[in-house]
Amino acid sequence: MARNTGQWVAGDIGNRDGPPDKRETAPLAGTKRDGGIKRSDPDHNRPRDAYLSLRWESCGRWQSIGSALGCEDGPETFAAVAIALYIEATGNNHWISYSRNRNHYTTPRRYRSPLYTYARVVGAADRLDVLGLINHAKAAPGQRGRQSAMRAKPELVSLVGTALESGLVLRRPPELVILRDANKKPIDYRDTRETARMRREIEAQNEAIASANLGGGNVIQFVAPLRRIFNEGFSQGGRFYAEGGGWQKFSKAERQRIQIDDEPVVEVDYAEFHPVLAYAQAGHPAPDNAYHIPGFDRALVKVSFNIMLNSSSRNGSRYTIAHDAEMVRAVLGDDFPDGLQDEEMWHRAAVLHPGYVQTAGDEAQRLMDAIIAKHAPISRMFFTGAGLALQRLDSDIAEGVMREMRRRGIVVLPVHDSFLAPASKAAELEAVMIDETAKFGASVFCTRSSTVPTG
Repeated sequence: MARNTGQWVAGDIGNRDGPPDKRETAPLAGTKRDGGIKRSDPDHNRPRDAYLSLRWESCGRWQSIGSALGCEDGPETFAAVAIALYIEATGNNHWISYSRNRNHYTTPRRYRSPLYTYARVVGAADRLDVLGLINHAKAAPGQRGRQSAMRAKPELVSLVGTALESGLVLRRPPELVILRDANKKPIDYRDTRETARMRREIEAQNEAIASANLGGGNVIQFVAPLRRIFNEGFSQGGRFYAEGGGWQKFSKAERQRIQIDDEPVVEVDYAEFHPVLAYAQAGHPAPDNAYHIPGFDRALVKVSFNIMLNSSSRNGSRYTIAHDAEMVRAVLGDDFPDGLQDEEMWHRAAVLHPGYVQTAGDEAQRLMDAIIAKHAPISRMFFTGAGLALQRLDSDIAEGVMREMRRRGIVVLPVHDSFLAPASKAAELEAVMIDETAKFGASVFCTRSSTVPTG
């Protein structure tokens, strides 16, 4: 069991918690349009990519890593990218997506990292490719689909692992409060007392995470600093995202293997949180089983309800629901093409199953009509983008939960509308979650995950 003693020094905005930039991408792998992608690896149908995150400190290590990899004159970014590849290879071993579009690296000063520049990231990827240490899929400029991506070969994993025997420490992101425009690009803003207060709260939570006794599997796979991301203004979004995904990108079952303070965790989850918040704002009690619509799977209803709340367009909602993996699963059943990204699943289904596109669109419309009928008291909120304002509300509640748990000396890890806590503190966490939500006029109940043995 190792204690994470992360220190916070200058960092990067890295993955921006999503695909870097869809404007420079390759066509869908494995389709007739896959002619523009240069690959040194034959795995065309790779699963969802990880995104490049340089969240681990490479200062003081880049020379030893460069020497181990046969690149003594390599810059620090070379070592940081090699560390990111090593970490992913020792975990899920997914491809790591990165951008070869210069525009992706153009951000306001507050978000900039000296490591995360076009020349340094692309240069590091190309040099690792020349050294034969990665599988490399370069996307042709101007094409759409997948990003350029890379994956470590066993030689890189072995060499970097040896060079990192002394362990790793976390790097502090250059900015903890991020504001994005409609295209999810970081934009500048004027600091206020409120943004300064939010930044202090995030710093306090990051310090708690960095000093916590975390374990259960490969700790470097999930330890990460938090950032708070707002959308098109500080009244929308504001959720806490672990840089590079961290524990948040794990499945619920994988998260249950995490340990905090030598205890397995319990995940305490708000039940039907956004329906409850929406009804509270409308002045009505939320119905039981808000995601129950006869004839539709609950998971599909849940994702569709939230798409309708977040979207500003009825047609856009229908399109997004029809393309969602849960709709593909519902329509195709046993023929569901697992392991691909949502858009690729939809295209694969459209090619292999004649009539799928029409069926999915019709089902999406039928489900939308059923959701509107069931939730008539809040139907005016659908297709207005109201869900983004609810995210600001749920993120303020999350901030309060983490602050109160820190005051009690308990470290929790947020997953948007749920939290991981040591098993012995689950009841205490649940009570705090209910109390913090009540401050905003909403009455909620929570559910708990079952723990699994760690080994």
